[in-house]
Amino acid sequence: MIDGLAVAAANGAMSTHLTEDLEKQGLRVAREIAGEDAVEQVEVVPGVDADWYEEISPELMNGLKEEIEINSRVFQYIGQFIFAFSQLEYSIKVRLAVALRLTEEQLDVVISPYDFAMLCTVTQNILIQIKPSKDGELQKLFNKCRKLNEERVKVAHGLWTPGPNGPMARHVSRAKLKHEYHFEHPEKLATLAENAKVLMAEVFDS
Repeated sequence: MIDGLAVAAANGAMSTHLTEDLEKQGLRVAREIAGEDAVEQVEVVPGVDADWYEEISPELMNGLKEEIEINSRVFQYIGQFIFAFSQLEYSIKVRLAVALRLTEEQLDVVISPYDFAMLCTVTQNILIQIKPSKDGELQKLFNKCRKLNEERVKVAHGLWTPGPNGPMARHVSRAKLKHEYHFEHPEKLATLAENAKVLMAEVFDS
């Protein structure tokens, strides 16, 4: 069963327009989503009177439900991308290990110290030494991997804050030292996840 209080708290933290009163009212929205089994747990929260639950307008309830649904969808996109990217990173490690004829135990010792950028550089150079005729193809492949990593940095190190279409990432570029907002259209994260899957296949074929 979903923890109704946790849902309300998480979504209350993401919203800049909820007042303290609305946060209390949001508990009922969480109860509605979690199911009636959550009623007892929500109603015993200190300082929250049961009368609050009867004062929510249908418009407010629908608005809060929609906000929860949008946030949940964005969180799912984030998770999909991070999962897919981690699979890509491990695929590159395995490809390098195969090229170097490392055992599984040696893989962790030899390759784990590399960050993603260095992993790409080392793997690219080793594969070019093995297959010099694929120099240009390999450079293009790992440049795409590095480009995807730039997006991963924004996701992992940005400040996620409410936006017009749900949470978006506020990230400060080291090069510019100025913040920019990213993923205002969160569907882009799903596209990035698919890109990671495509690159993973290309790495294994390299």
